Amino acid sequence: MAIIQALEAYCDESADSHHQRICIVAGLLGSTRAWRSAEREWERITRGKPLFHAKDFFARVRGRRVGVYKDWSDADAHKYITLLANVVALNDFRLLSVSVDVQAFNALDLGARRFLTTATITGFDNPAPPVWRSTGAPSRPYFLAMSECIALALKANSKPEWKVHFWFDRLKENEGYALELFRGVQQSAPERLRKMAGGIVYQDKALYPGLQMADLVAYMRCAIEQDNWNRPRQGPRFRVAVADIKTAHDAIRKISASRIHAIEIKKEYMDWRLGNVPLEIRSQWNKAKLKGRKTGKRRRSSSGAD
Repeated sequence: MAIIQALEAYCDESADSHHQRICIVAGLLGSTRAWRSAEREWERITRGKPLFHAKDFFARVRGRRVGVYKDWSDADAHKYITLLANVVALNDFRLLSVSVDVQAFNALDLGARRFLTTATITGFDNPAPPVWRSTGAPSRPYFLAMSECIALALKANSKPEWKVHFWFDRLKENEGYALELFRGVQQSAPERLRKMAGGIVYQDKALYPGLQMADLVAYMRCAIEQDNWNRPRQGPRFRVAVADIKTAHDAIRKISASRIHAIEIKKEYMDWRLGNVPLEIRSQWNKAKLKGRKTGKRRRSSSGAD
């Protein structure tokens, strides 16, 4: 049976959980054919091994491996992570990565954070105050990273006749608003990109090797941004984890620069995005009401993520 060609993007999130400075959504984009080949290779390497979670694999307590990896030797771990990283690096994938400066995002006013997480606002031609048609996700920089990652994947598609379908790791707190956000990205994108957008699903990482690969990529991008292996605060007891991270990083560096699509969303980028919004809208969006929400009475939206 012939394979219907399309592009598939598998993405996951990672964050600097201790300092809450960085939120990253990263993953891989490739053809259906490339993914099926990579999945077979990944499954062959991981057969009989624990389900791969980068956070668990790289975790250390007092310099020692923990959990299901606690009895692994350095040599076994080095070989294993090299093989996995090579599946990511040597197949015909494009690497997608969006990082958000969490502190800069949180410093914005409420209306700006709603807008950047794809909420829409209408009613500026009426005497009454304008109305937010959706809540956005003003407390979740994840959704800014996610929307930009989706846009990156669509822009990276050089075959306009191919649809791009998206898979994300299943997290209950993300799924509801993610579907609304995806529709918002589709509606706001130029027609050329809008036609490429396929569908979006959240699935269990255990069932999809692509999501396990995305987990590794997201963790590594977060490690790169934080420059984990050069931090003096880590000290000698972190050397084993650092060695494994550098091993994976060296393998993933085989991806050529032309196949890496990355954005760092810092204050300057957010200011640029907001600067494209007419001043009359920005001056009123903090006064705008939410559609269906009564004045003075807070009611949680069924699809919002505020």
